Amino acid sequence: MSDMEIRMHARQHAFAGYSRMDQHATADHKISRPVCTRHHCMDWNFIGIPRPRPNKWFVEMNTRSSSNSNNKEWKEWSFATDDYGQHYYFERWERCFDGDDDDDDDDDGGLVLALRKREGSGDRDGILVVIGNHFNYIHGRINTFNTKRTQYLKENYPNVTNLVDLIDEAVSRGDRKT
Repeated sequence: MSDMEIRMHARQHAFAGYSRMDQHATADHKISRPVCTRHHCMDWNFIGIPRPRPNKWFVEMNTRSSSNSNNKEWKEWSFATDDYGQHYYFERWERCFDGDDDDDDDDDGGLVLALRKREGSGDRDGILVVIGNHFNYIHGRINTFNTKRTQYLKENYPNVTNLVDLIDEAVSRGDRKT
């Protein structure tokens, strides 16, 4: 990889976990909104500092009457807001289908399964997700940090506070081993 590719790779983020849905009432209890809380089981490259708490967001389903869009589009609004009550971000999501009515994953009647490795069944975490005829397996990395390694980083990179800074500093020094 080139120096730029290594730096870009250090900024990638991937995670696996599970989400819980709940209802969140407004302060005056007049409106209740669906809220989703995502709990990370695995956090690959968490930019050096793991999340101090789960991520939460409000779910706003598309209410258009078209049968093509019903429950297939939604917006994710950040749970946290700024001093003016504005959400920090929002994302638009859409379930996409191939249009084949015979395919299990085109409706809510298909197979939906999520499994997590049992604690003590190896040195890595793992999650298997199956939806219809698609699957994804997430295999966690082994935590390789030990006292000797941590001491080396503290001595050789004393001003580094997160993974991205470490990669940038190591690349700038020509250090491709750290």
